[in-house]
Amino acid sequence: ITEPIGLNGSVSLYYHRLNILMGKSGCGKTTLLYWLNQKNRTTYNGNMSFMFQDVVLVENDSLYTHLKTLSDLFDLKLTILQMEQWLKKVDLPFILDTLVGELSIGQQQRFSFILCLLKPHQLLILDEPTNHLDIKYQLEIMSIVKNLNICVLAALHDLTLASQFCDELYVLKDGIIACKGTPNEIITKEMIKKVYDVESNVYVNPITKKLSIEYIPPNI
Repeated sequence: ITEPIGLNGSVSLYYHRLNILMGKSGCGKTTLLYWLNQKNRTTYNGNMSFMFQDVVLVENDSLYTHLKTLSDLFDLKLTILQMEQWLKKVDLPFILDTLVGELSIGQQQRFSFILCLLKPHQLLILDEPTNHLDIKYQLEIMSIVKNLNICVLAALHDLTLASQFCDELYVLKDGIIACKGTPNEIITKEMIKKVYDVESNVYVNPITKKLSIEYIPPNI
């Protein structure tokens, strides 16, 4: 049974759905995510997790230190083997003694994603979780998120990526919800022109059966 989570008059999220927030840079995506995070922290008694757009890690601490601190804080009782399995889950082939500062930005983002998932949560809020990732890892991270079977709200920039994975899409323009619905309902060349001021071609990919978008440069 899907149960609504009341957030405000414009956004309603549901359990077991991946909800994606989109819009131009500066339209208010991060502001809305922070507001939702604060508003619902009391409602869920802290049983929610937020992944920030900018990775916040201690570069001079090891991967083990970060995982052990989180394990102790939430009484997860993680073993060394479990920690190593979590690293493998996002393709981080490092020993636990590796310092965070030795990881690339993309690797740090994937490690931050692990920490976010390990926190007990019913509601997961992700601000640009694929921002610094190669295409392979964008797909892997979104596949993991899609299969979590909890309520997730994520901000993304890539419309094609969103259309492949999301159940419900919210598009922001000038700080308000301009449209919402399934990708097939709202991703059109007219919407893209209105929100992003870009000409495009929207079509169904014959392999994935999902929407794909081609952007048309000016003067063509």
